[in-house]
Amino acid sequence: MDGLSGDMASKEGRSKIADEYVEQENGKPWILPGTLTSVEQVKPLTLSDIALNENVTMDKRAAAAVFGVPPFLVGAGDFNKAEYNAFINW
Repeated sequence: MDGLSGDMASKEGRSKIADEYVEQENGKPWILPGTLTSVEQVKPLTLSDIALNENVTMDKRAAAAVFGVPPFLVGAGDFNKAEYNAFINW
């Protein structure tokens, strides 16, 4: 919607638009004029972006310990030849 329309200029107009087009169950939605924001690029979040990388690494290490395999087999840590050989010979 064009953010510079006449309805967006007043509080009553914004309320009218919200009542017509948006379901309001948990509170009033935000209606922002289009000129206030701009989207440059949309990309998905990674585990590092949401600060979960350390927790996921610990979970992978815990899963490897439960199954009795070296952590690098489940994607945690780097390959270690001696650890792999010990696992195979076990």
